[in-house]
Amino acid sequence: SSCSEGSGFDLDYMTESDALWQDDSLTAVITPEVVLFANPVAILACIADSISSAAGMSLDTLFWCMGSWGSAYPLTGSMGTSKIVEANAGIAARMLYKLAREFYVCDTNVNICSCIPTPIWIKGNYKMHISYPVKDSKARSIGTTGLLWSMDKNPPVGGDNFVWMLYRFRDCCAF
Repeated sequence: SSCSEGSGFDLDYMTESDALWQDDSLTAVITPEVVLFANPVAILACIADSISSAAGMSLDTLFWCMGSWGSAYPLTGSMGTSKIVEANAGIAARMLYKLAREFYVCDTNVNICSCIPTPIWIKGNYKMHISYPVKDSKARSIGTTGLLWSMDKNPPVGGDNFVWMLYRFRDCCAF
């Protein structure tokens, strides 16, 4: 059938049991490219991605950047910022990239008739939407500055636990 989903739905992955998600140093052993991309010079290049993301278009060529959310490296659940909503968005985006690197996620926009594994993510094929604790009005490109959307998304009571909905672009074919 046209546009049938083949990837299914999976709840297997738990970060609590993933030592790589918990430890920056251990992850650096598995992903040695962190030396190339998590340094001040490479992060300086992320300024262009940040500006582009604010306009709604991530720069796919700067795959190690997540716009104003920082660097995608190291592929762990730690972020070095006090902006909790943006940090949580960055962690969710890092998880997407990590799962893509491990071939758990495939991209439905690369090939019109199938889902193709993309270990180097194509950020422009995804958007994220905060659903909890306070729902946003629309999905945002990866790296969109929190100045445009994060205000009042983390209430003082019942906050700090976020739910993100991931949208991915999809090309369809019909035979």
